[in-house]
Amino acid sequence: MRPMFRVEDTMAAPTLPRESSIVATPIDRLFDMFEEGPFSGFNRMRRMMDAMLNPGAQGAVVSATGDGIPVNIYEKDNAYVVEAAVPGYKREDLTVEVIGDTLTIAGKYETKTEEEQKNYHRREMRHGSFSRSFSFPGALDPKSVTAAFENGILRISVRPEQLVHSTKVPIS
Repeated sequence: MRPMFRVEDTMAAPTLPRESSIVATPIDRLFDMFEEGPFSGFNRMRRMMDAMLNPGAQGAVVSATGDGIPVNIYEKDNAYVVEAAVPGYKREDLTVEVIGDTLTIAGKYETKTEEEQKNYHRREMRHGSFSRSFSFPGALDPKSVTAAFENGILRISVRPEQLVHSTKVPIS
C-alpha cells in the first residue's frame, strides 16, 4: 500500500446553533484555541459583541476541532479506515460514496417541530445536514468499501485501487 501522504478534507458544516451569531470561520477557530489562555477575554468579548449585534441569530458551528464531524483516519490491513463520530444519527440518515480518490460521508438529522418551539438559553446539539469529503493519494476501489455503524460511530474501510502492472509487448 502506498503511504498516505495527505488526506485533503472538504466539508459542508453541520448545522449547530451557536451562542454567537457568526458562522465559524478560521478566525473563530483561532480565538477558540486561546479559550483558556491569555486571550480568553478577547474571545468572550467577541462573543458578547456578536450576541449584541445580532441577538437571536444562529450560525453554523463545527466540531470541537473546527472541522465538521470529528473523524479518525488511519491505515490497517492494506486499507484506509475512516471512523466518524455521528451521535444521534440513524443508519438510514447516513450515506457513504466513493468516486475516484474521494470518499464522501453525508448525513441528515431532523429535529422535531415541538422541540424548536422551546425558549432555549443555549442550543448546541446538532441538527440539519452535513457532508464531508476526503481525498486520498490515489484512486479508491469502490468494490472494497465496507461501512458499519455502531454506538454513534460510522466505521468505513476502503482499499486503494490496485495499480495496473505493465507488460512488455513484443513488436512483430
